[in-house]
Amino acid sequence: DPSLLKYTLEEREVFLFAYSLIPSFPAEDRLKAGRILVESLPGETLKWGYIDTLGNYVIKPQYDFALDFTQGQAVAVKNKNWGVINQKNEVIIDFDYGSISDFYGQWRINKRVKGAIFFNRKGWQLANGDYQRRGQFHDGYCKVMQNNRWGFIDETGQETIPCKYKEVHNFSEGLAAVYYDGRWAFVDTIGQMVIDLSGIDIDTLSNFHNGLCWFKQNGKYGYLNSSGSIALEAEYVKAFDFQHGVARVVKNRKTGLIDTNGLVVLEAKQFERIDAFNEWELAVVMETFRSGKRGLINSKGAILTDIKYKVIEPFKEGLAIASTDGKKFTLVNKKGQEIIPQEYEVIGEVSEGVVAVKKLQWEPWHYIDTTGQQAFKGDFEVVSPFRGGFAEVQSKRYDPETRMFIDKTGKPLNISNSKVEFFQDGIAGIYLDYPVKRKLNYCYADAKGKHLFDSYFQAIEPFEGENDMMKLNLRHCFITSRGFMIISPKYVALQKLEAGMIMARPPAFGISSRQGEVLIPAKYDHIELLTGGIYRVEQGEKIGYISDSGNWIWELQN
Repeated sequence: DPSLLKYTLEEREVFLFAYSLIPSFPAEDRLKAGRILVESLPGETLKWGYIDTLGNYVIKPQYDFALDFTQGQAVAVKNKNWGVINQKNEVIIDFDYGSISDFYGQWRINKRVKGAIFFNRKGWQLANGDYQRRGQFHDGYCKVMQNNRWGFIDETGQETIPCKYKEVHNFSEGLAAVYYDGRWAFVDTIGQMVIDLSGIDIDTLSNFHNGLCWFKQNGKYGYLNSSGSIALEAEYVKAFDFQHGVARVVKNRKTGLIDTNGLVVLEAKQFERIDAFNEWELAVVMETFRSGKRGLINSKGAILTDIKYKVIEPFKEGLAIASTDGKKFTLVNKKGQEIIPQEYEVIGEVSEGVVAVKKLQWEPWHYIDTTGQQAFKGDFEVVSPFRGGFAEVQSKRYDPETRMFIDKTGKPLNISNSKVEFFQDGIAGIYLDYPVKRKLNYCYADAKGKHLFDSYFQAIEPFEGENDMMKLNLRHCFITSRGFMIISPKYVALQKLEAGMIMARPPAFGISSRQGEVLIPAKYDHIELLTGGIYRVEQGEKIGYISDSGNWIWELQN
Protein backbone atom coordinates (compact mmCIF):
# COMPACT_ATOMS: atom_id res chain seq x y z
CA ASP A 1 0.00 0.00 0.00
CA PRO A 2 1.89 3.12 -1.19
CA SER A 3 0.05 5.30 1.33
CA LEU A 4 1.88 3.44 4.16
CA LEU A 5 5.33 3.95 2.69
CA LYS A 6 7.69 6.66 3.83
CA TYR A 7 10.15 8.30 1.47
CA THR A 8 13.34 10.26 1.84
CA LEU A 9 14.47 13.02 -0.48
CA GLU A 10 16.94 10.59 -2.04
CA GLU A 11 13.98 8.40 -3.06
CA ARG A 12 12.11 11.34 -4.56
CA GLU A 13 11.44 9.69 -7.93
CA VAL A 14 9.72 6.69 -6.31
CA PHE A 15 7.79 8.96 -4.01
CA LEU A 16 6.53 11.15 -6.86
CA PHE A 17 5.54 8.14 -8.97
CA ALA A 18 3.56 6.59 -6.11
CA TYR A 19 1.59 9.78 -5.56
CA SER A 20 1.15 10.62 -9.30
CA LEU A 21 2.97 13.91 -8.92
CA ILE A 22 5.13 16.03 -11.23
CA PRO A 23 8.23 17.44 -9.55
CA SER A 24 8.93 21.17 -9.81
CA PHE A 25 12.60 20.57 -8.77
CA PRO A 26 13.09 23.54 -6.45
CA ALA A 27 16.56 24.44 -5.29
CA GLU A 28 18.10 22.13 -2.66
CA ASP A 29 18.19 24.87 -0.03
CA ARG A 30 14.43 25.14 -0.34
CA LEU A 31 14.04 21.37 0.12
CA LYS A 32 15.72 21.71 3.48
CA ALA A 33 12.90 23.97 4.61
CA GLY A 34 10.74 20.84 4.78
CA ARG A 35 8.44 21.50 1.86
CA ILE A 36 8.21 20.16 -1.70
CA LEU A 37 6.13 21.98 -4.29
CA VAL A 38 4.17 19.58 -6.55
CA GLU A 39 1.52 19.67 -9.24
CA SER A 40 -0.90 17.08 -10.62
CA LEU A 41 -0.31 14.94 -13.71
CA PRO A 42 -1.45 15.95 -17.23
CA GLY A 43 -4.98 14.84 -18.01
CA GLU A 44 -6.18 16.06 -14.65
CA THR A 45 -7.08 19.63 -13.81
CA LEU A 46 -3.70 21.13 -13.08
CA LYS A 47 -3.62 22.38 -9.49
CA TRP A 48 -0.76 23.26 -7.19
CA GLY A 49 -0.39 22.53 -3.50
CA TYR A 50 2.24 21.84 -0.82
CA ILE A 51 3.41 18.65 0.95
CA ASP A 52 6.05 17.99 3.54
CA THR A 53 9.01 15.69 3.01
CA LEU A 54 7.04 12.76 4.42
CA GLY A 55 4.45 13.09 1.69
CA ASN A 56 1.73 14.58 3.88
CA TYR A 57 -0.36 17.34 2.41
CA VAL A 58 0.23 20.66 4.11
CA ILE A 59 -1.98 22.49 1.59
CA LYS A 60 -3.96 20.32 -0.81
CA PRO A 61 -3.63 21.12 -4.53
CA GLN A 62 -6.09 23.93 -5.24
CA TYR A 63 -4.19 26.74 -6.96
CA ASP A 64 -3.62 27.44 -10.66
CA PHE A 65 -0.01 28.24 -9.81
CA ALA A 66 2.08 28.69 -6.70
CA LEU A 67 5.58 29.83 -5.73
CA ASP A 68 7.93 28.84 -2.91
CA PHE A 69 7.39 30.01 0.64
CA THR A 70 9.59 32.86 1.86
CA GLN A 71 9.37 34.10 5.45
CA GLY A 72 6.29 31.93 5.96
CA GLN A 73 4.34 33.33 2.98
CA ALA A 74 3.88 32.28 -0.66
CA VAL A 75 2.41 33.82 -3.78
CA ALA A 76 -0.38 31.75 -5.36
CA VAL A 77 -2.77 32.14 -8.29
CA LYS A 78 -6.46 31.30 -8.27
CA ASN A 79 -8.84 31.93 -11.18
CA LYS A 80 -6.05 33.95 -12.91
CA ASN A 81 -5.81 36.33 -9.94
CA TRP A 82 -2.76 36.55 -7.68
CA GLY A 83 -2.71 36.58 -3.88
CA VAL A 84 -0.54 35.66 -0.89
CA ILE A 85 -1.11 32.82 1.61
CA ASN A 86 0.64 31.58 4.76
CA GLN A 87 1.52 27.99 5.69
CA LYS A 88 -1.92 27.53 7.24
CA ASN A 89 -3.43 28.42 3.85
CA GLU A 90 -4.82 31.64 5.27
CA VAL A 91 -5.17 34.47 2.76
CA ILE A 92 -2.83 37.33 3.61
CA ILE A 93 -3.40 39.35 0.42
CA ASP A 94 -6.69 38.85 -1.40
CA PHE A 95 -6.68 37.18 -4.81
CA ASP A 96 -7.30 40.43 -6.63
CA TYR A 97 -4.09 41.24 -8.52
CA GLY A 98 -2.45 40.69 -11.90
CA SER A 99 0.89 39.81 -10.31
CA ILE A 100 2.68 39.96 -6.95
CA SER A 101 6.41 39.91 -6.30
CA ASP A 102 8.81 40.39 -3.42
CA PHE A 103 9.96 44.01 -3.02
CA TYR A 104 12.62 44.60 -0.36
CA GLY A 105 10.76 42.62 2.30
CA GLN A 106 7.30 43.86 1.27
CA TRP A 107 5.01 42.72 -1.52
CA ARG A 108 4.75 44.67 -4.75
CA ILE A 109 1.20 44.31 -6.03
CA ASN A 110 0.12 44.88 -9.63
CA LYS A 111 -3.53 45.45 -10.49
CA ARG A 112 -4.94 44.88 -13.97
CA VAL A 113 -6.20 48.08 -15.59
CA LYS A 114 -8.24 48.48 -18.76
CA GLY A 115 -7.52 52.12 -19.41
CA ALA A 116 -4.76 53.79 -21.37
CA ILE A 117 -2.81 57.00 -21.08
CA PHE A 118 -1.83 59.22 -23.98
CA PHE A 119 1.19 61.36 -24.77
CA ASN A 120 1.66 63.96 -27.47
CA ARG A 121 4.62 64.03 -29.86
CA LYS A 122 6.70 65.93 -27.30
CA GLY A 123 6.13 63.30 -24.61
CA TRP A 124 3.71 65.41 -22.58
CA GLN A 125 1.01 63.33 -20.97
CA LEU A 126 -2.48 64.32 -22.03
CA ALA A 127 -5.26 64.92 -19.55
CA ASN A 128 -7.14 61.63 -19.54
CA GLY A 129 -10.85 61.09 -19.74
CA ASP A 130 -12.70 57.81 -19.41
CA TYR A 131 -13.86 57.70 -23.02
CA GLN A 132 -15.65 54.83 -24.73
CA ARG A 133 -14.31 55.73 -28.16
CA ARG A 134 -11.80 58.10 -29.73
CA GLY A 135 -11.48 59.34 -33.28
CA GLN A 136 -8.40 60.77 -34.95
CA PHE A 137 -7.02 64.28 -34.67
CA HIS A 138 -8.08 66.75 -37.35
CA ASP A 139 -7.08 70.39 -37.21
CA GLY A 140 -5.81 69.83 -33.66
CA TYR A 141 -8.98 68.25 -32.25
CA CYS A 142 -10.15 64.69 -31.72
CA LYS A 143 -13.73 63.54 -31.24
CA VAL A 144 -14.39 61.37 -28.16
CA MET A 145 -17.41 59.51 -26.81
CA GLN A 146 -18.54 59.36 -23.18
CA ASN A 147 -21.90 57.94 -22.03
CA ASN A 148 -22.85 57.46 -25.69
CA ARG A 149 -22.45 61.15 -26.45
CA TRP A 150 -19.71 62.87 -28.45
CA GLY A 151 -17.46 65.81 -27.72
CA PHE A 152 -13.90 66.97 -28.50
CA ILE A 153 -10.48 67.09 -26.86
CA ASP A 154 -7.48 69.13 -27.96
CA GLU A 155 -3.88 67.94 -28.34
CA THR A 156 -3.25 68.37 -24.60
CA GLY A 157 -6.14 66.01 -23.85
CA GLN A 158 -8.33 68.76 -22.40
CA GLU A 159 -12.02 68.36 -23.15
CA THR A 160 -12.73 71.56 -25.03
CA ILE A 161 -16.27 70.63 -26.08
CA PRO A 162 -18.38 68.53 -23.64
CA CYS A 163 -19.62 65.10 -24.69
CA LYS A 164 -23.26 66.00 -25.25
CA TYR A 165 -23.91 65.45 -28.96
CA LYS A 166 -25.52 62.44 -30.59
CA GLU A 167 -23.25 62.73 -33.63
CA VAL A 168 -20.28 64.90 -34.60
CA HIS A 169 -17.98 65.29 -37.59
CA ASN A 170 -14.29 66.15 -37.57
CA PHE A 171 -13.09 69.76 -37.49
CA SER A 172 -12.26 71.36 -40.80
CA GLU A 173 -11.58 75.05 -41.44
CA GLY A 174 -12.21 75.74 -37.75
CA LEU A 175 -15.73 74.28 -37.69
CA ALA A 176 -17.29 70.91 -36.80
CA ALA A 177 -20.79 69.67 -37.58
CA VAL A 178 -22.79 68.47 -34.54
CA TYR A 179 -26.20 66.81 -34.30
CA TYR A 180 -28.48 67.20 -31.30
CA ASP A 181 -32.17 67.75 -30.55
CA GLY A 182 -32.99 66.53 -34.06
CA ARG A 183 -31.01 69.23 -35.88
CA TRP A 184 -27.60 69.94 -37.31
CA ALA A 185 -25.35 72.87 -36.43
CA PHE A 186 -21.71 73.93 -36.68
CA VAL A 187 -19.63 74.80 -33.62
CA ASP A 188 -16.23 76.45 -33.33
CA THR A 189 -13.21 75.12 -31.41
CA ILE A 190 -14.55 76.31 -28.04
CA GLY A 191 -17.98 74.78 -28.63
CA GLN A 192 -19.89 77.95 -29.51
CA MET A 193 -22.60 77.50 -32.13
CA VAL A 194 -21.70 79.64 -35.14
CA ILE A 195 -24.06 78.16 -37.74
CA ASP A 196 -27.60 77.13 -36.81
CA LEU A 197 -29.14 74.90 -39.48
CA SER A 198 -32.47 74.32 -37.74
CA GLY A 199 -34.26 76.22 -40.53
CA ILE A 200 -32.99 73.86 -43.26
CA ASP A 201 -34.26 70.30 -43.70
CA ILE A 202 -30.99 68.30 -43.82
CA ASP A 203 -30.58 64.51 -43.82
CA THR A 204 -26.80 64.60 -43.38
CA LEU A 205 -23.81 66.75 -44.29
CA SER A 206 -20.03 66.87 -44.50
CA ASN A 207 -17.30 69.32 -43.40
CA PHE A 208 -16.24 72.64 -44.90
CA HIS A 209 -13.67 72.56 -47.68
CA ASN A 210 -12.80 75.63 -49.75
CA GLY A 211 -15.54 77.44 -47.84
CA LEU A 212 -18.34 75.06 -48.87
CA CYS A 213 -19.93 71.97 -47.33
CA TRP A 214 -22.10 69.44 -49.11
CA PHE A 215 -25.46 68.47 -47.59
CA LYS A 216 -28.10 65.90 -48.44
CA GLN A 217 -31.76 66.86 -48.62
CA ASN A 218 -34.54 64.52 -49.77
CA GLY A 219 -32.05 62.24 -51.53
CA LYS A 220 -30.26 65.04 -53.44
CA TYR A 221 -27.00 66.85 -52.72
CA GLY A 222 -26.17 70.54 -52.61
CA TYR A 223 -23.71 72.89 -50.88
CA LEU A 224 -23.85 75.27 -47.90
CA ASN A 225 -21.63 78.31 -47.42
CA SER A 226 -19.93 79.36 -44.15
CA SER A 227 -22.87 81.57 -43.15
CA GLY A 228 -25.19 78.56 -43.20
CA SER A 229 -27.04 79.57 -46.37
CA ILE A 230 -27.60 77.28 -49.35
CA ALA A 231 -24.93 78.24 -51.90
CA LEU A 232 -25.75 75.53 -54.47
CA GLU A 233 -29.17 73.93 -54.54
CA ALA A 234 -29.60 70.21 -53.88
CA GLU A 235 -29.75 68.92 -57.45
CA TYR A 236 -27.00 66.29 -57.63
CA VAL A 237 -27.33 62.52 -57.25
CA LYS A 238 -24.02 62.56 -55.34
CA ALA A 239 -21.57 65.28 -54.35
CA PHE A 240 -18.08 65.27 -52.86
CA ASP A 241 -15.89 67.66 -50.89
CA PHE A 242 -14.18 70.51 -52.74
CA GLN A 243 -10.50 70.03 -53.53
CA HIS A 244 -8.25 72.61 -55.20
CA GLY A 245 -11.30 74.77 -55.94
CA VAL A 246 -13.39 72.07 -57.66
CA ALA A 247 -15.81 69.36 -56.53
CA ARG A 248 -16.89 66.11 -58.13
CA VAL A 249 -20.66 65.85 -58.69
CA VAL A 250 -22.81 63.10 -60.18
CA LYS A 251 -25.76 63.56 -62.55
CA ASN A 252 -27.45 60.87 -64.63
CA ARG A 253 -24.79 58.29 -63.66
CA LYS A 254 -22.01 60.51 -64.98
CA THR A 255 -19.47 62.47 -62.94
CA GLY A 256 -18.29 65.99 -63.67
CA LEU A 257 -16.58 68.95 -61.98
CA ILE A 258 -17.93 72.28 -60.72
CA ASP A 259 -16.18 75.27 -59.15
CA THR A 260 -17.15 77.07 -55.91
CA ASN A 261 -19.62 79.26 -57.82
CA GLY A 262 -21.39 76.22 -59.24
CA LEU A 263 -20.02 76.78 -62.74
CA VAL A 264 -19.26 73.65 -64.76
CA VAL A 265 -15.54 72.89 -65.10
CA LEU A 266 -16.04 69.47 -66.70
CA GLU A 267 -19.47 68.36 -67.85
CA ALA A 268 -20.92 65.18 -66.37
CA LYS A 269 -21.03 63.37 -69.72
CA GLN A 270 -17.92 61.35 -70.45
CA PHE A 271 -16.89 59.74 -67.15
CA GLU A 272 -18.77 57.42 -64.87
CA ARG A 273 -16.12 57.83 -62.19
CA ILE A 274 -13.61 60.48 -61.14
CA ASP A 275 -11.35 59.66 -58.19
CA ALA A 276 -10.27 62.19 -55.55
CA PHE A 277 -7.60 64.67 -56.61
CA ASN A 278 -4.08 64.21 -55.26
CA GLU A 279 -1.57 66.85 -54.10
CA TRP A 280 -0.55 67.50 -57.72
CA GLU A 281 -4.20 68.26 -58.59
CA LEU A 282 -4.47 65.06 -60.67
CA ALA A 283 -7.30 62.52 -60.63
CA VAL A 284 -7.81 59.12 -62.23
CA VAL A 285 -10.94 58.90 -64.38
CA MET A 286 -12.89 56.00 -65.81
CA GLU A 287 -15.26 56.25 -68.78
CA THR A 288 -17.27 53.15 -67.87
CA PHE A 289 -17.05 50.68 -65.03
CA ARG A 290 -17.56 47.86 -67.54
CA SER A 291 -14.52 48.70 -69.67
CA GLY A 292 -12.32 49.54 -66.67
CA LYS A 293 -10.19 51.83 -68.85
CA ARG A 294 -8.55 54.70 -66.99
CA GLY A 295 -6.86 58.01 -67.72
CA LEU A 296 -5.75 61.22 -65.99
CA ILE A 297 -7.29 64.68 -65.71
CA ASN A 298 -6.24 67.79 -63.81
CA SER A 299 -8.34 70.10 -61.61
CA LYS A 300 -9.02 72.38 -64.60
CA GLY A 301 -10.83 69.53 -66.33
CA ALA A 302 -8.12 68.93 -68.93
CA ILE A 303 -7.69 65.31 -70.04
CA LEU A 304 -3.95 64.51 -69.87
CA THR A 305 -3.81 60.95 -71.23
CA ASP A 306 -5.68 58.65 -73.51
CA ILE A 307 -8.31 56.65 -71.62
CA LYS A 308 -6.41 53.39 -72.17
CA TYR A 309 -4.90 52.18 -68.91
CA LYS A 310 -6.03 49.15 -67.00
CA VAL A 311 -3.96 50.23 -63.97
CA ILE A 312 -2.87 53.65 -62.70
CA GLU A 313 -1.39 53.44 -59.23
CA PRO A 314 -1.20 56.40 -56.80
CA PHE A 315 1.42 59.04 -57.60
CA LYS A 316 4.67 59.16 -55.62
CA GLU A 317 7.23 61.90 -56.19
CA GLY A 318 5.17 63.03 -59.17
CA LEU A 319 5.21 59.63 -60.92
CA ALA A 320 2.65 56.83 -61.18
CA ILE A 321 3.01 53.21 -62.26
CA ALA A 322 0.62 52.47 -65.12
CA SER A 323 -0.25 49.65 -67.49
CA THR A 324 -2.57 49.19 -70.45
CA ASP A 325 -2.77 45.40 -70.09
CA GLY A 326 -1.82 44.67 -66.45
CA LYS A 327 1.21 42.69 -67.62
CA LYS A 328 3.79 45.26 -68.65
CA PHE A 329 4.21 48.56 -66.79
CA THR A 330 5.51 52.08 -67.36
CA LEU A 331 5.88 55.32 -65.38
CA VAL A 332 3.62 58.31 -66.08
CA ASN A 333 4.58 61.84 -64.98
CA LYS A 334 2.37 64.75 -63.84
CA LYS A 335 1.84 65.82 -67.45
CA GLY A 336 0.51 62.39 -68.39
CA GLN A 337 3.62 61.46 -70.33
CA GLU A 338 5.17 57.98 -70.26
CA ILE A 339 8.80 58.54 -69.28
CA ILE A 340 9.98 54.92 -69.73
CA PRO A 341 8.81 52.25 -72.19
CA GLN A 342 6.01 49.96 -71.07
CA GLU A 343 8.27 46.90 -70.93
CA TYR A 344 8.68 46.05 -67.25
CA GLU A 345 6.76 43.21 -65.60
CA VAL A 346 7.48 44.60 -62.13
CA ILE A 347 8.16 48.16 -60.97
CA GLY A 348 8.91 48.97 -57.35
CA GLU A 349 8.24 52.15 -55.38
CA VAL A 350 9.61 55.39 -56.79
CA SER A 351 11.76 56.97 -54.11
CA GLU A 352 14.35 59.76 -54.22
CA GLY A 353 14.39 59.69 -58.02
CA VAL A 354 15.26 55.99 -58.24
CA VAL A 355 13.11 52.89 -58.70
CA ALA A 356 13.79 49.14 -58.77
CA VAL A 357 12.50 47.27 -61.86
CA LYS A 358 12.35 43.84 -63.48
CA LYS A 359 11.76 43.32 -67.17
CA LEU A 360 10.82 39.70 -66.46
CA GLN A 361 9.49 38.20 -63.23
CA TRP A 362 12.28 35.66 -62.94
CA GLU A 363 15.06 38.18 -63.50
CA PRO A 364 16.88 39.95 -60.65
CA TRP A 365 16.06 43.54 -59.74
CA HIS A 366 18.11 46.54 -60.83
CA TYR A 367 17.63 50.26 -60.20
CA ILE A 368 16.88 52.85 -62.86
CA ASP A 369 16.51 56.64 -62.69
CA THR A 370 13.45 58.54 -63.87
CA THR A 371 14.83 58.73 -67.42
CA GLY A 372 14.93 54.95 -67.67
CA GLN A 373 18.73 54.70 -67.44
CA GLN A 374 20.34 52.18 -65.07
CA ALA A 375 21.25 54.12 -61.92
CA PHE A 376 24.29 51.98 -61.04
CA LYS A 377 25.67 48.51 -61.65
CA GLY A 378 24.31 45.69 -59.54
CA ASP A 379 21.57 43.07 -59.59
CA PHE A 380 19.61 42.00 -56.50
CA GLU A 381 17.04 39.38 -55.54
CA VAL A 382 15.60 41.50 -52.69
CA VAL A 383 15.25 45.29 -52.85
CA SER A 384 13.62 48.18 -51.01
CA PRO A 385 12.99 51.89 -51.77
CA PHE A 386 15.71 54.43 -50.99
CA ARG A 387 15.28 56.26 -47.71
CA GLY A 388 17.69 59.02 -46.74
CA GLY A 389 20.07 58.10 -49.54
CA PHE A 390 20.27 54.35 -48.77
CA ALA A 391 18.31 51.22 -49.71
CA GLU A 392 18.31 47.76 -48.15
CA VAL A 393 19.12 45.02 -50.68
CA GLN A 394 20.08 41.37 -50.78
CA SER A 395 21.92 39.80 -53.70
CA LYS A 396 20.74 36.27 -52.79
CA ARG A 397 17.25 35.87 -51.38
CA TYR A 398 18.01 32.92 -49.10
CA ASP A 399 21.44 34.04 -47.95
CA PRO A 400 21.13 36.67 -45.19
CA GLU A 401 24.88 37.23 -45.34
CA THR A 402 24.35 39.04 -48.67
CA ARG A 403 22.04 41.60 -47.03
CA MET A 404 23.40 45.18 -47.03
CA PHE A 405 22.56 48.86 -47.38
CA ILE A 406 23.73 50.69 -50.49
CA ASP A 407 23.85 54.35 -51.52
CA LYS A 408 22.74 55.71 -54.90
CA THR A 409 26.04 54.74 -56.48
CA GLY A 410 25.59 51.12 -55.34
CA LYS A 411 28.33 51.44 -52.70
CA PRO A 412 27.64 49.39 -49.51
CA LEU A 413 27.35 51.00 -46.10
CA ASN A 414 29.96 49.34 -43.89
CA ILE A 415 30.17 49.78 -40.12
CA SER A 416 32.78 47.60 -38.41
CA ASN A 417 31.92 45.06 -35.68
CA SER A 418 28.20 45.55 -36.20
CA LYS A 419 25.26 44.78 -38.43
CA VAL A 420 23.05 47.50 -39.92
CA GLU A 421 19.41 46.70 -39.15
CA PHE A 422 17.93 49.75 -40.91
CA PHE A 423 18.95 53.11 -42.33
CA GLN A 424 16.50 55.97 -42.58
CA ASP A 425 16.79 59.74 -42.76
CA GLY A 426 20.53 59.59 -42.18
CA ILE A 427 20.32 57.45 -39.02
CA ALA A 428 21.26 53.77 -38.93
CA GLY A 429 20.00 51.18 -36.47
CA ILE A 430 22.97 49.06 -35.42
CA TYR A 431 23.23 45.60 -33.87
CA LEU A 432 26.53 45.24 -32.02
CA ASP A 433 28.35 41.91 -32.06
CA TYR A 434 29.86 42.80 -28.68
CA PRO A 435 27.32 44.68 -26.54
CA VAL A 436 28.54 47.48 -24.31
CA LYS A 437 26.18 46.30 -21.57
CA ARG A 438 24.48 42.96 -20.99
CA LYS A 439 21.74 42.34 -23.56
CA LEU A 440 21.93 45.95 -24.81
CA ASN A 441 23.03 45.14 -28.34
CA TYR A 442 21.37 47.98 -30.25
CA CYS A 443 22.26 51.61 -30.82
CA TYR A 444 21.97 54.38 -33.40
CA ALA A 445 24.76 55.59 -35.68
CA ASP A 446 25.32 57.96 -38.56
CA ALA A 447 26.37 56.94 -42.08
CA LYS A 448 30.03 56.85 -41.02
CA GLY A 449 29.32 54.46 -38.16
CA LYS A 450 29.68 57.02 -35.36
CA HIS A 451 27.45 56.04 -32.45
CA LEU A 452 24.76 58.57 -31.55
CA PHE A 453 23.19 59.55 -28.22
CA ASP A 454 25.63 57.45 -26.09
CA SER A 455 22.72 55.06 -25.33
CA TYR A 456 22.20 51.34 -25.92
CA PHE A 457 18.98 49.33 -26.05
CA GLN A 458 17.46 45.84 -26.23
CA ALA A 459 15.47 46.74 -29.35
CA ILE A 460 15.06 49.82 -31.56
CA GLU A 461 12.92 51.05 -34.45
CA PRO A 462 13.48 53.61 -37.23
CA PHE A 463 12.57 57.20 -36.45
CA GLU A 464 9.17 58.35 -37.69
CA GLY A 465 9.38 62.11 -37.86
CA GLU A 466 11.07 63.33 -34.70
CA ASN A 467 10.49 60.33 -32.41
CA ASP A 468 11.34 56.64 -32.18
CA MET A 469 10.43 53.79 -29.86
CA MET A 470 12.92 51.38 -28.32
CA LYS A 471 13.18 48.80 -25.55
CA LEU A 472 15.30 49.06 -22.42
CA ASN A 473 15.26 46.56 -19.53
CA LEU A 474 12.17 44.84 -20.98
CA ARG A 475 10.26 48.14 -21.04
CA HIS A 476 9.45 50.44 -23.94
CA CYS A 477 10.34 54.13 -24.18
CA PHE A 478 10.56 56.96 -26.73
CA ILE A 479 13.46 59.19 -27.67
CA THR A 480 13.73 62.06 -30.13
CA SER A 481 16.09 62.07 -33.10
CA ARG A 482 18.36 64.28 -30.98
CA GLY A 483 18.59 61.62 -28.28
CA PHE A 484 16.28 63.14 -25.67
CA MET A 485 14.15 60.56 -23.83
CA ILE A 486 10.58 61.90 -23.82
CA ILE A 487 8.83 58.80 -22.41
CA SER A 488 10.76 56.83 -19.81
CA PRO A 489 11.25 53.02 -20.05
CA LYS A 490 8.49 51.77 -17.77
CA TYR A 491 5.74 50.53 -20.12
CA VAL A 492 5.28 46.96 -21.31
CA ALA A 493 3.92 48.32 -24.59
CA LEU A 494 3.66 51.65 -26.39
CA GLN A 495 1.59 52.23 -29.51
CA LYS A 496 2.12 54.95 -32.09
CA LEU A 497 -1.10 56.71 -33.08
CA GLU A 498 -1.96 59.33 -35.67
CA ALA A 499 -0.72 62.92 -35.46
CA GLY A 500 2.31 61.87 -33.46
CA MET A 501 0.24 60.63 -30.50
CA ILE A 502 1.51 57.76 -28.35
CA MET A 503 -0.66 55.42 -26.28
CA ALA A 504 0.54 53.41 -23.27
CA ARG A 505 -1.17 50.61 -21.41
CA PRO A 506 0.16 51.49 -17.97
CA PRO A 507 0.84 49.01 -15.18
CA ALA A 508 -0.74 49.68 -11.79
CA PHE A 509 1.78 48.93 -9.03
CA GLY A 510 1.37 49.31 -5.29
CA ILE A 511 2.93 48.06 -2.04
CA SER A 512 1.45 45.73 0.59
CA SER A 513 3.03 44.84 3.91
CA ARG A 514 3.70 41.26 4.99
CA GLN A 515 0.64 41.56 7.18
CA GLY A 516 -1.52 42.23 4.12
CA GLU A 517 -1.99 45.97 4.72
CA VAL A 518 -2.00 47.99 1.50
CA LEU A 519 0.53 50.75 2.11
CA ILE A 520 0.42 52.19 -1.41
CA PRO A 521 -2.64 51.51 -3.61
CA ALA A 522 -1.95 49.68 -6.90
CA LYS A 523 -2.26 52.60 -9.31
CA TYR A 524 1.28 53.76 -10.14
CA ASP A 525 3.37 53.13 -13.26
CA HIS A 526 6.60 52.77 -11.34
CA ILE A 527 7.67 52.42 -7.69
CA GLU A 528 11.21 52.83 -6.42
CA LEU A 529 12.45 52.40 -2.81
CA LEU A 530 14.83 55.15 -1.69
CA THR A 531 16.94 55.38 1.44
CA GLY A 532 15.10 56.09 4.67
CA GLY A 533 12.09 53.96 3.72
CA ILE A 534 10.77 56.50 1.21
CA TYR A 535 9.01 55.33 -1.96
CA ARG A 536 9.23 57.30 -5.19
CA VAL A 537 6.08 56.76 -7.28
CA GLU A 538 5.27 57.76 -10.86
CA GLN A 539 1.94 58.13 -12.63
CA GLY A 540 2.43 59.13 -16.24
CA GLU A 541 4.84 62.05 -16.10
CA LYS A 542 3.87 62.97 -12.51
CA ILE A 543 6.16 62.09 -9.59
CA GLY A 544 5.52 61.88 -5.84
CA TYR A 545 7.08 60.54 -2.63
CA ILE A 546 5.38 58.34 0.00
CA SER A 547 6.64 57.19 3.40
CA ASP A 548 6.84 53.52 4.38
CA SER A 549 3.66 54.07 6.43
CA GLY A 550 1.81 55.05 3.26
CA ASN A 551 1.58 58.82 3.91
CA TRP A 552 2.39 61.43 1.28
CA ILE A 553 5.65 63.30 1.73
CA TRP A 554 5.30 65.07 -1.63
CA GLU A 555 2.09 64.54 -3.57
CA LEU A 556 2.07 63.78 -7.31
CA GLN A 557 3.05 66.68 -9.53
CA ASN A 558 4.93 67.40 -12.74
